[in-house]
Amino acid sequence: MGKKVILYWNTIRYLKFNQIFFRVKKIVMSKFRHRRGVFSDIPSLNKKNPIILPELDSDPDYLKRFQLNDILNNKFFFIGQTVKIDLASGWNNAELSQLWRFNLHYFEYVYALGYAYQTQKDIVYYYKYKELIKSWIDNNSEYAGDGWHPYTISLRVVNWICSYRMFEELIDADTEFNISLLRSIYFQYVYLKDNPEKDILGNHYIENLKALIAGSIFFQEHNKVREFTDELERQLKEQIHNDGMHFELSPMYHKIMIEALLKIGFWLNNYDSQFCACISKYLGLMLNCLYSLEYDMGKTPFFNDSADGVSKTLSSLLIAADKYFGLKPAYKDTFAQSGYYILESENKKLIVDCGKIGPDYLPGHGHCDALSYELSVNKQPFIVNSGTYEYKSGQWREFFRSTRAHNTVMIGESEQSQCWSSFRVAKRIYKNGGELVSFNGNRLFKGSYFNYQHEKHMRWIFFVNPDILMVIDKVISNKTRNYRNYIHFHPDLRLEKKAYWEVWRTKHQLAQIITLNALEQNQYNGGITNGWYSPEFGVIHKNHVLELMGSCDSLYSGYIIDFSNSNINFETNSEYIRLEIENSVKTIYLKDMGL
Repeated sequence: MGKKVILYWNTIRYLKFNQIFFRVKKIVMSKFRHRRGVFSDIPSLNKKNPIILPELDSDPDYLKRFQLNDILNNKFFFIGQTVKIDLASGWNNAELSQLWRFNLHYFEYVYALGYAYQTQKDIVYYYKYKELIKSWIDNNSEYAGDGWHPYTISLRVVNWICSYRMFEELIDADTEFNISLLRSIYFQYVYLKDNPEKDILGNHYIENLKALIAGSIFFQEHNKVREFTDELERQLKEQIHNDGMHFELSPMYHKIMIEALLKIGFWLNNYDSQFCACISKYLGLMLNCLYSLEYDMGKTPFFNDSADGVSKTLSSLLIAADKYFGLKPAYKDTFAQSGYYILESENKKLIVDCGKIGPDYLPGHGHCDALSYELSVNKQPFIVNSGTYEYKSGQWREFFRSTRAHNTVMIGESEQSQCWSSFRVAKRIYKNGGELVSFNGNRLFKGSYFNYQHEKHMRWIFFVNPDILMVIDKVISNKTRNYRNYIHFHPDLRLEKKAYWEVWRTKHQLAQIITLNALEQNQYNGGITNGWYSPEFGVIHKNHVLELMGSCDSLYSGYIIDFSNSNINFETNSEYIRLEIENSVKTIYLKDMGL
């Protein structure tokens, strides 16, 4: 009992007072909530303002997520699972995961129906659209259930308003459905005005504001447009770091926030040019960050809660930003406030994270990935973090947030931070930081942090030459003597143990892994283990993980990834690492690295 109280205290003490206030208010108000009457009068609609952003809403990569024939038969594919639902009971089916049900309530699939109708003019798509919306209205009439979560309302309101425009000519001629649909949209919009997620904040609150801005434009509540944009500007000042990264430090949510700003700026173009300029400023910074992190990686970088198949693609976001805002991204290798640094060498790109686990008051999407990195070769993932499989509390959520699921060091049995439940963090890493410096004519990353047990991990990463990557680690701990160093390989690759550990793709050897230990070579043992890799929610693959053992008594330990597969001889001591690579010799002096 005492440990649970301490865990809660170390979680709650980081929250803002306003978060606690609004959480208590939400609980109290839920006891007295009652169903409002149906609105008899709906404000007049704004039918002139553009609302559909085709580069995003009709992007082929986005639409192919939804199989039209399945939707016509009430079959839906979300987070790796296809389910045929009964429209009378499926909206809140407890046998399905909450994240799956949330996706059902989002109504993103209406874009596929709308696009199919616009291009094929087959009224069957309208009939299905109408059936799905009427079913939701008929079976979600109370405040309870996933459909009344402010986040699902936020996404659904926008999707219903946009799809209204896609079917507008048919809806206008369908008077009874038109009235029912508009009343429901307006009621949800009014409910959201009264129940924004001020207890959570972060990306959820921006999605709330996005929906409220869409609703206030659609229903021509001009005074509310200004109120919501003013609040959005305040949130952007807090949530977007000076280096352009969204403060929850998830590349996936960063892309979702870019989409939100692109759409809001597009909608407001005829309303508020000054605020559009504000959005453009933030978009420019965010696009620089997104482009720098993701291009040539072959996927969304999997730091913190990130997966593919959720946000819009990099290419579609860049196309929309260029077309509507005239923004073209600029490459950077340093995002110091957010803790992301990039090293490149010919056809190789490496991203390393030394940032916080997230905002102090909102670390729910954070992972134990401090000083972890991802590496791509020839624009294909090579070394990867494990990803994000699900949000449901349990063993999978625990694993994918854990230290051992990332390419970093686990000291003894200590996690970097106390991640628990689905989105909670108690004690967490501190004094984290890093930098890129010039070293032997190349760029060297060096960084460090303390885990919540007050043990220190330091790491140096650099390319010795275009084909040789070196990773050096040092651990300081008074509590343990050993640590494990994890390297996770993409599932397309396999490891074999010969003279060194060899990395293969089908019949081709791509690299070899050579371990280093300054003083005691025989203590640096390790082996190949099986890991889990989740590139999308609900999708999981086995992959090879190299688990290396290190000692806190050693001056340093580490490894070389050699893509030239050369015959490397090396000598290590307390002053230098000397590599003999075919006909050349490289001597790396530790004091020059700051070690």
